[in-house]
Amino acid sequence: MEDSMRNAAARGGRHERFSARRILIAGVAIGALVGSSLAYAQAPTMVGPSGGLKFDARVLRTHPQLAGRVAMYPHVRHNAAQAAAIKSKLASGKLNASGTTTIPYWTTSVVSPADHNTYSYDMVGSSPYATTPAATTITVQPIVVTIKVGGASFDPTRASSCGDTKSVWGRFLGSPLFNAANFVSNKQAMGARQLEAAFMRANFWTQVHGTNYAVNLSLKPPVFVTETVSGTVMSIPCGNGKNFNFGSIDYNTWASDVQTLAQTYATPGEVAVILTYDTAEAAPGGGGYYLGWHDAFAVSAGVQTYGTGSYFDAGLFSGISDVSTWTHELSEWMDDPFAQESVTGGGSNNLTPAWGNVGQVVGGCQNNLEVGDPLSGTLYAMPTPAGVTGITYHQQDLAFHDWFYRTPVDKAGPHSTGTGGEYSFLGVFTGKEVAVCTSSNETTITNSEGISPKGNPRLNQ
Repeated sequence: MEDSMRNAAARGGRHERFSARRILIAGVAIGALVGSSLAYAQAPTMVGPSGGLKFDARVLRTHPQLAGRVAMYPHVRHNAAQAAAIKSKLASGKLNASGTTTIPYWTTSVVSPADHNTYSYDMVGSSPYATTPAATTITVQPIVVTIKVGGASFDPTRASSCGDTKSVWGRFLGSPLFNAANFVSNKQAMGARQLEAAFMRANFWTQVHGTNYAVNLSLKPPVFVTETVSGTVMSIPCGNGKNFNFGSIDYNTWASDVQTLAQTYATPGEVAVILTYDTAEAAPGGGGYYLGWHDAFAVSAGVQTYGTGSYFDAGLFSGISDVSTWTHELSEWMDDPFAQESVTGGGSNNLTPAWGNVGQVVGGCQNNLEVGDPLSGTLYAMPTPAGVTGITYHQQDLAFHDWFYRTPVDKAGPHSTGTGGEYSFLGVFTGKEVAVCTSSNETTITNSEGISPKGNPRLNQ
């Protein structure tokens, strides 16, 4: 790691260390960044329905050595103060009254034929419904974090423990998330584009085909950070005779730390992408692991958005490999950047008619525009960017907005406005999968209630 610190400047990034350790006692984090004027934000709360939202353990199975625990993508719900602060900053920025900033985004509304209600949603970039849909570029600040747990170091500046010759962070930044590749969506060629640009074009294909519409991601030089936390380490076989370590760290500690990292190294006009390697957050109460999430929070200059997740070696979780967690989180950030829920004092954008009993979610409902959640656990090879060798990247399928709203209602015909008239990027959804759900049973649960006694997570994806 010291070599990587000395070579950071040569790589075009900078390397810093947190100046204090995090020590966990009975799940409570003690300590702070010495000399930092930034206060830790309150850890986000997750959401689930009363009666228990169960995640299907068959979808994202863990390795047998993890004793039957399940993996999940949690969804953030802000408290009233957090939601109100985001709403206020966004409103101020739209009025250009105070110079507040965030990433470029657009807002529209739709009437769903499912319940005849009007729903508003925000998405990153510029509107595909503009007279001439145009391309938008979003700046990404990568933050590459080495996590030290006991004597183990989960170091993205090194090559994968399972035999790759390239560093984890190099593979991540060299992936189709940030580099053009020849994607095809429902038999429609997207051209040489990054995944998110291809997905957003496919999502609104009726409106944007024949234009240069896209949401492109532009990388800044990465920041390299080392943090020491307490947790547990397990050795997992790679399947090729080698082993790799998996680190389970405390959710509340990491949820606070990622907000501090985002606020320290990114600006509201950028999205902070916080990369770790083969680590996940232990869900409060035990029984499961959080693979990653995206969120937003108000700062003095505007609204900061970020995502966090790991590059995972294959075999740790079924349906997860290399950058696939990030195909989930970046796509959800793209289509639900501010995680605005129907919370007193906050906004209500990006709500949807209730859906459930699909993907990981069984026995309950969600009602938010989280495009990865209903297809968690699907895993497909991605096309490889030019010049990249020695790896096959993976993604999950991603739901189109029409699937959530049961639209179109303003177009002739019964089909989606996405590619091929289908309802997901790779065609898993055809529009017939949306189960009937009742959203009235949804309620906020505290983090300590996150896992039921039998180990079934009760948290929204």
